[in-house]
Amino acid sequence: MSLLNINVFPPLKRRFLLLRVYGVSLGIVGVYIIVNLFAVYQSRLIFFVAFGGIFLAGYGLVKANKFLPFCSHLYIVCSYLLITLTVTRNGGLAAPGIVWFLVCPLIAYLILPATWAVVWLMIAIGTLAAFYFFPETLVLEPFREGRHMYLVTFSLFFFFVHAITRLFFNEVRKGAAEQETLNELLKVKQHDLEVSQKDLIHQHELLKKAESRAVARSRKLGFYLDQLLEVNRMEELHAGNLVYAIQAIQQFLIRTMDLENVAVWHLHEDRISLMLIGSKGDEETMRLPLRLTSEDFPDAYQILECGALVVTSKSDPTIQQLHVCFPNSEDDSLIACPYFMEGTFAGFFCCRSKSREWSEEDVIFTRAISDTLQQVFKSYQRKRQQELLSEKQRQIEYLNGSLEQKVLERTEELNAMNKQLLDFAFINAHEIRGPVCRLLGLRNLLSLTGKPEEIIDLAKLMGTSIQELDEITRKATQLLEQATKRDEGTKES
Repeated sequence: MSLLNINVFPPLKRRFLLLRVYGVSLGIVGVYIIVNLFAVYQSRLIFFVAFGGIFLAGYGLVKANKFLPFCSHLYIVCSYLLITLTVTRNGGLAAPGIVWFLVCPLIAYLILPATWAVVWLMIAIGTLAAFYFFPETLVLEPFREGRHMYLVTFSLFFFFVHAITRLFFNEVRKGAAEQETLNELLKVKQHDLEVSQKDLIHQHELLKKAESRAVARSRKLGFYLDQLLEVNRMEELHAGNLVYAIQAIQQFLIRTMDLENVAVWHLHEDRISLMLIGSKGDEETMRLPLRLTSEDFPDAYQILECGALVVTSKSDPTIQQLHVCFPNSEDDSLIACPYFMEGTFAGFFCCRSKSREWSEEDVIFTRAISDTLQQVFKSYQRKRQQELLSEKQRQIEYLNGSLEQKVLERTEELNAMNKQLLDFAFINAHEIRGPVCRLLGLRNLLSLTGKPEEIIDLAKLMGTSIQELDEITRKATQLLEQATKRDEGTKES
């Protein structure tokens, strides 16, 4: 940027400087008025009084912060006219006030754009040249005062220049101090910005890692959901063969979760001991305990009885009790999950893996398998109830052959029982289909999203559908139980 197009000071400082210039000038004009009170030529006194009044008006406008550009030009123009008229009436170049022409470019440089300083410098030089080449035309009167006027004029001029220069350098020093302070603040801001940038980069890296973990979790959850839907479609779980169904679940867990062994302990009718009803895995299966009691692992048993999963931890002696399920497995990772029948603790199954860190996805999947294990026992109970119903029906047919009187009554009871069986068959054929379809839909939605909060919501919906499936199964069981009670009542009668 060209120096001719800028100001030396900002507007606020130019106003302050212009106010001081007017003040100093009014003081100097006052001195000239006092000096010329006793002069022979009173016309000079009139000039100084008139220009003093103009300077006083300009000072008032600047003080009120009005018309600052106009007041700046007014000061320079009035100063130029006052100096020119004084020089014209006092001998031209021989006048003591000739040196005051330097005030015009000096003040223009300080309070106006630098271009005006060059303009007034050219005007001052041109005026001096005009007095030099045309003294007969421009000089009205020769200088008639004594040498004391030179002393007064030059002293006031140097005082004025000194005052203006001092104001200038004071403002420059203040500006330099403010600039230094601003630079320090900028350095601090720059440092803060660098720290913020590093924090943002670090947070971005953390977000990337979190995103990658979320994607991995989403894939794993999607895989587990597919496997869960597959296990729910297995015919072995609904056939009523308890041993065969448990073995199918164990093989499924070992294959899906890459396990070493899976063992299932079921609570005995005495509600004291736990019996091993199924185990599948490596050669250590034959050395597993066939019977466990709460005294073998009291703290871990209490946790399982409350419905919580137990995951082995080397730092927790309570959890270490779980290794009683798998002897010589202190260096392995175990996870035990309870299952319930009719809201009552019925047993648990334990998974073993070599030095594995169990993830939240593993825990969720294991919990879902425990619900599937409940369905297996319910299917087994349904099969037994169906066998009992079949036996009762044969007994009724036998009694009907010998008791003609009770044929109609028995027929009605059989129709009621058959209706319950039809309701049970309808539940198995249709109502169970709804939750399974919803689980399929949730599996598809889970494969389409990568957001952690959506994954969590879908997992909750999956749990709701599994719970609904459990309620439907429980309803079917109640129908069978009602049919059994009705049959027992009929037999007693």
